Amino acid sequence: NGLFTIDDEWRWGFDVQRASSAMYMNDFRMPGNLEVLTSDIYLEGFGQGSYSRLDARAYQGLTGNIVTARVPYVLPRYEYSFVGEPDALGGRSSVDFGAFNVVRGQGTNTQRVSLSTDWERPVNGMFGDMWKFVFHLDSAVYSTRQLDASPSFGPTNVAQTGQAMPTVAVELHWPFQRDAGTWGTQVVEPIVQLIGAPNGSAYGLTGNATARGYLNTLIPNEDSLDYEFTDATLFSLNRFPGIDRLEGGMRANLGVHGDWFFPNGQQIDALVGQGYRSQPDNAFPVGSGLNGTVSDIVGHVTYMPNSWFDVTTRERIDQRTYGVNFADVLATGGPSWLRLNGGFIYSKYNPFLYYDSVPTQVLSPDQRAELTMGFTTSNGPWRLHANVQRDMALNKLVDLSAGGGYENECYIFDFELYQRYTSINGDHGATSLVFQMTFKTVGTFGFSSL
Repeated sequence: NGLFTIDDEWRWGFDVQRASSAMYMNDFRMPGNLEVLTSDIYLEGFGQGSYSRLDARAYQGLTGNIVTARVPYVLPRYEYSFVGEPDALGGRSSVDFGAFNVVRGQGTNTQRVSLSTDWERPVNGMFGDMWKFVFHLDSAVYSTRQLDASPSFGPTNVAQTGQAMPTVAVELHWPFQRDAGTWGTQVVEPIVQLIGAPNGSAYGLTGNATARGYLNTLIPNEDSLDYEFTDATLFSLNRFPGIDRLEGGMRANLGVHGDWFFPNGQQIDALVGQGYRSQPDNAFPVGSGLNGTVSDIVGHVTYMPNSWFDVTTRERIDQRTYGVNFADVLATGGPSWLRLNGGFIYSKYNPFLYYDSVPTQVLSPDQRAELTMGFTTSNGPWRLHANVQRDMALNKLVDLSAGGGYENECYIFDFELYQRYTSINGDHGATSLVFQMTFKTVGTFGFSSL
C-alpha cells in the first residue's frame, strides 16, 4: 500500500491485496477478510464540507463458493459528497453524486450515474419535544448488459432505464425524565416517524408496467443485495443498504426508547419498535419482516450493572406468531486482567443467499445458530487468550483458538494455535501454529496473527 500527498487538499494512493493461494489467508491467519481480497488505486480530495474520490477496484475470491468469473471489476468509480452550512431556514442541505462501471466476466455489467439530495431541519419545541423535517431524493440512471444473469436476473439481456424516489418525513422524539429517588433516574422517549413517498419506482420507470416490487424489473442490483432488518434500520428512510432498491409508500414507524440510570452506576438501555405501511411492499421478500403492512417487532436491551460487566441483546420478533426470527446476544465481563466474553446469534432466514439464484419473493428458512465463548488475560508483560466457536444448528464445533504473547520495551513475541473444523475449498479442516516477532524500532517480521 502507498499514500502520496499532492497538496493540502488532494492525495492519491493504492492498496493491493493479492494471494498466490486461496488458502493462504486462512492457513497463516492473516488479518482481514478471509473470503475476498480487495485491491484499489484512488485519488481523493477534501474541501470545506466536501469530499471527492475517483478509484478503480479489483477483487479476488478465496473460497470455493465464490465463482471467479462472477467477481466484478469496478473500472472506475467516482463519488462526490457535500454538506452545506445551516441556511436561512435553519436547515442543512447535502448532496451525494456518484458514477461507476461494474464489469463481470459472467454476470451483469452495469453503468450507473446517481444523485441523492437531502434537506433536514431540526426543531426544538416548547415542551421538550424534538422534531426533524426531512426532504430527500434518490435518483439513478442505468445502462446494463447481461441483465438476465447473476445477481440481477432481469427479464432481458440489455436495458437502459432509470428510477427516482422523492421522500418527505417528519420525526418526533419526546423524552420524559423522572427522578426515582433511591432508584435513580428514568427516561422514557416515545419516537414517531411519518414518511411519505411514491409506492415504488419499480411500478413506473422500469420500462415494464407489470413489474412489482422489483421482481422482473429492468433495474439492476449492485448495492442492495445484503440487508437485515433490526432496530438499527427501524427509522431509516430506505431500509435497503443502497439505492438500486428503494423503499416507497406511505408509512409510519413507532418506537419507545428507555434509559434507567441507577445511583450506583447501573444502567439499562432499551428500545422496541415496529413499522406500518398503507399497503404491502413486494420489494421485500416474505420472511424479511418488511413485506406486509405491519413489520416484525424489533428492539434491543443493554444492561450494565457495573464497570466490569455488560450484556446487549437484539431481536426481531414475528408480528403474527411472536416467534423469534432473529436474535443476537453479546456479553463481556471480568476485571481488566481477566475478561470473559460470550456471544450467540440466531436467524431463522438467511438473506445473504437470496440473490445466488433467481429471486422467488420468499426467503427460504435456513436456520443459523452459533455460540462463541472466550477469554483474555494479562499479567505484567505476559498475555493469554482463547476462543471457541460452535454451530448449534449443526451441533458441531467451528473452530478453537488459543494464544498469547510477551512484550517489553524492545520487542513483542506472539503465538497462536488454531484448529478449524469446517471445510474450506474441499478440505477437512486444518490446524495451524503461528508465531510473530515484532522489533519496535525496526518493524514486524513474519505473519500477523488474529
